Amino acid sequence: MIDAQAVLADCFQAMFSQPIVENVLRGKLVESMVHLALSGHGWQRKDPWAGWDFEHTDKNRLEVKQAAARQTWDTTRTIDRKTNFDIAPRTGY
Repeated sequence: MIDAQAVLADCFQAMFSQPIVENVLRGKLVESMVHLALSGHGWQRKDPWAGWDFEHTDKNRLEVKQAAARQTWDTTRTIDRKTNFDIAPRTGY
């Protein structure tokens, strides 16, 4: 029988042991950091398909944005990437 904790530990090691985290994993990692920082302050994590990531008890919403200048697929590390985000106000709830 396979030990579930051992599988999780091996998976975590494979995903996060490198200095650069893959794009598909980085968002969840950053959201988890924000979740731990906001925990106990009236914020709740929303469904992954919601239009925002966290909602406060006072109905304020928070969407987490993240980017990386270095990518796992860029082995030369010579490309200087600029990051930007659309922070325009949203309508609706």
